[in-house]
Amino acid sequence: MKIPAGTMDEMFMLFDQPATPVTVHLEARLEGRVEDDRLRGAITAAVARHPMARARLAPWRADATQYEWLVDDETQIDPLRTVDAADPSDLNRRRDAFYSQAIGLSESPPFRVLLVHAAAGDVVMLSANHAACDGIGALRLLQSVLRAYAGVDDPAPDIGPADIRSRITAAGGRGLRDRLDEARLGIQQQLAPMRERLTKFAPKDPSGEPGYGVHTLALPVTPLAASPLRRRLGATVNDVLLAAVARAVQEWNRERGARAGRIVVAMPLNARPDEWRYEVVGNFIASEMVTTTSRQRGSPEACLTAVAGFTQSAKQRGPGTALAAQARGMGGRVGQRRAMAGLVRFMARAMTGTTWLTNLGQVPPDWLDGTAPTEMWFSPPPFNIALGIGAVSVGDNLFLGLRYARTSLSAGAAAEFAEVLRTEVDALSAG
Repeated sequence: MKIPAGTMDEMFMLFDQPATPVTVHLEARLEGRVEDDRLRGAITAAVARHPMARARLAPWRADATQYEWLVDDETQIDPLRTVDAADPSDLNRRRDAFYSQAIGLSESPPFRVLLVHAAAGDVVMLSANHAACDGIGALRLLQSVLRAYAGVDDPAPDIGPADIRSRITAAGGRGLRDRLDEARLGIQQQLAPMRERLTKFAPKDPSGEPGYGVHTLALPVTPLAASPLRRRLGATVNDVLLAAVARAVQEWNRERGARAGRIVVAMPLNARPDEWRYEVVGNFIASEMVTTTSRQRGSPEACLTAVAGFTQSAKQRGPGTALAAQARGMGGRVGQRRAMAGLVRFMARAMTGTTWLTNLGQVPPDWLDGTAPTEMWFSPPPFNIALGIGAVSVGDNLFLGLRYARTSLSAGAAAEFAEVLRTEVDALSAG
């Protein structure tokens, strides 16, 4: 079976480099010890349910206009590796090394799994090439793996990635006037703060080595959800996180004598239809660039007001315009686009925002019967930037994964920024 590759798939292929692999990081800590062979069998059962979980990039011709995924009946290589971690610092080293490894697309599957036996509970780490799936897709795949391990049902919709993409495009296919209005509103929001220069995240103690590190930070959900300021402004928990990230970057740069003008936090949007919001492995996302000025970040309330207004407008627009553009593809032939890859990467580095925040939301209590994770960590790849932040809520905890480029930050610097971010979250929660 073949599946046409989408525009987002190709974009992530374009930026995927050995030194900066574009991978999705998702992991879960379970109670007790996980059996190696049983987990391997669970992975086999899971990939059988999701075509993109056993896909590889089909050979292409230079004159082709589109890449294609070739779905194998079975995976060509065993994606599971098992290691031991003597202590938390050893676990961190294992994690950093795992998520700094590129995942090739010439063999299936387009993901790898690392089982870490640890004293505080074993950890199942999933690393997926972003060209094959987004964060929600990785979450769905991990759910299938853990359900199969626990021996519980794993119902999956009878719909494939190509069908989902067609339905998304159709849902976003509004009239020309509506599309122009949506585009005009989005442009106005982006141009309004353009009088300030784009802020880049100030580096600290970079090692110059390739690859990434991951710093984890757990916060209670209740103060965020109960925040009087959030409720008064009609903002969401995600709005609070966006505002906290923007203010944390401002404070971080100020402490280092670096400018903090226009801060842009990229926010991917799950574009799946509501009935399949947490279903289907693949890339089904659009992106918003949430922009704040130094004046708007003058106080927690002003910043949250600006962010909430931005995201509310984005929700009203919906992802239709962006998805319609994706449906049209990149244009030209594969050979032509590959020849220009270096130029595109160079231009993208100059245009990329300040940081990423990707929020997978609240994992439902019944997400998994039998093997419920005690911790879950997620982060997006920080390609072209210093730091990418991922969020996922499980039970009463918000788990934040801060994945940083070693060419920009050290482990100690990432930990310092995490505390600045914690302070800003507390300020917005207490308002």
